[in-house]
Amino acid sequence: MAQYKILVVDDDEALREALHTALLSAGYKALEAKDGIEGLLIAEAEKPNLILLDIQMPKMGGHEMLGALKKTSWGKDIQVILLTNADDATNIAHGVSLHSDDYIIKSNTSLEEILKRVKQHLAGYFD
Repeated sequence: MAQYKILVVDDDEALREALHTALLSAGYKALEAKDGIEGLLIAEAEKPNLILLDIQMPKMGGHEMLGALKKTSWGKDIQVILLTNADDATNIAHGVSLHSDDYIIKSNTSLEEILKRVKQHLAGYFD
């Protein structure tokens, strides 16, 4: 069975590192980026199976990165979970309109729950 590759794009270093460690412990290959520009470059190079993407970041935010990613032939099918504290209807609707696959509110969700959601999204990804 192939190893799933997950990219965490978040400017919060502590959270990014905690997610990275949790994903590695769960058996995934984990990649990290601190903003949307770096995230797009890593996504293009590594072709992850799933991206955990913060919305509010410097240089390029999550919505902008998601929009750019979904316009590419290699990125249109990558699963993206928006992982943010922006819990207002406008941000959620914008994420849906850009074809995100899920929306997790960081402050209301444990690392264990995030890993559970990642596993649910990856179920059946490989034969």
